[in-house]
This record gives sequence, structure tokens and C-alpha cells, in this order.
Amino acid sequence: MHEANRAIGQLRLAKLMYLAEREAIRRFLLPIVEDETHAREKGMVLSRTWDLAQGRHSAQSTGDWDAHIVQTARGLNVRKGVSVGSLDSLSDDDLEVIQRVWEDYGAMKQDDLVHEVHHKLPEWTDHWNTPDRKSGSVRVSYAKLYQTICGVDETEARFLTEEYRAAQHRWITSDPEILGGTPVVVGTRVSVYAIRGRLAGGDKLDDLLKDYPRTSRAALLAAKMYAKVHPLETHPLGRPWEAPASQAHPVQAPRKSGPAPSL
Repeated sequence: MHEANRAIGQLRLAKLMYLAEREAIRRFLLPIVEDETHAREKGMVLSRTWDLAQGRHSAQSTGDWDAHIVQTARGLNVRKGVSVGSLDSLSDDDLEVIQRVWEDYGAMKQDDLVHEVHHKLPEWTDHWNTPDRKSGSVRVSYAKLYQTICGVDETEARFLTEEYRAAQHRWITSDPEILGGTPVVVGTRVSVYAIRGRLAGGDKLDDLLKDYPRTSRAALLAAKMYAKVHPLETHPLGRPWEAPASQAHPVQAPRKSGPAPSL
């Protein structure tokens, strides 16, 4: 809303926020909002956020939403005095994702966001276009989102949902003095890419634990997942359903920690 310098309609804001959530999962394996996610007729939506945008407040405090957002006749806008710098619950990575999503999608009209973007996302198609759907809203777990967006199996998706945040911060680090800043397992010079390469080549976690006794199973799995979603060569944001030409980027350091915002 700061970027638009005007109020934004509820549905348009909801779509932009879901795209930011999706991109944060794809790039950093960590969502921004961690809201309940549903597939609905007009695409994917962060459910509690959508309720707040429509003015449906629960008996519980709405916290940062009321502190930052105001509803006007033209739509939703930020309250006076709120700036990007005041959003201390957002990490630098969160802000980067939000900026990229705005640059790619901010100029799109609401109907374009609904029909040209969300109806082509695989997570919407997989959960909405099913013969046994019995309601107008289908909850999609974050484990399912990880499977679809990051291309991981069920076990890895469960690890990402339940354990990855703590494991990443504990076991993965990036230091310019070690392998030129390539992410490594804490306390070692073993890069996350070496671990992923060995596992892809047929080695088991038990084999790596014997070779790297200073590591743990959680560290190795965290390294594998980090390397899978943060390859040495990555793609720009583009359109989620397209396969853009690859473009080299520096390896990103582990995500900055911080509490999940309620916006």
C-alpha cells in the first residue's frame, strides 16, 4: 500500500499477500505470515488475513493489523505514521520478497491477478479441481504447499513444516572466510551442496554421519533442503507457472531470524 501510494481493494491485496507468502516459501523455505491457507473459487488465499481485510474481526485481538491497517471507502490503506522501518517483525528477506512481488505483480489489475495468476498455480488446481470437493473452501496445509512449491516429498515437507526453521538457524551458516561464503554446516567446512550431492548420488544419511561425526541427522537434512531450494544458480521470480531462463545469482546467506508478523 505504501508502494501504491493509495488504498488497495481487499481481493487484490489478498492475492498479492498470498504471492508474497508463496515466494518466501520458494526462496527461503519460510513463510512470512504462517496463516491458514485455503483454495477458494477465486484462487488461493490466506484465510485469517482475508477475514481481517473484509472487516471480520474475531473476539481475539487483531494485534498489528489494527495498528497498521485502516479501512476506507476506497479500500485498505496504511495508517498515518506507519513506515517500512516501523515493521520490525519483518526480516530483510521478507521485505525483499514483498518488494519483488510488488515489482512483478503490483501493476496488475484485480481480475488479472485472479484469472491470469492464481488459477494457474498448481496448488490451487490440485485442491480446487477435485471431484470430491464438498465446499467452497479447501484448506491447504503448509506441508502440501511445500510439496507443490518446493518439489519435496512428504517426509521432507513435514520436516520443513515442523523443524526446518530451528534446524536452519542452528546448523547452517555462511562465512566469507569459509569456502568464500558458501553455506556450510556449522562447525565444519562441509558445504550444503556437497551434502546434497552425496545424497543425490546414492549415499544415505547414515553414511554421511559416519564420515562427518561432528554433524547430526537434523543438520544433514537441513543442509539437503537448503541446497535443494537455494541452488548455486537460481531463477528470477517471473511467473510461477512458467520456466524462465536461468540466471546466475550469488548464493543467499541463511535467512535472518525474527518473529512472524501478523500482517
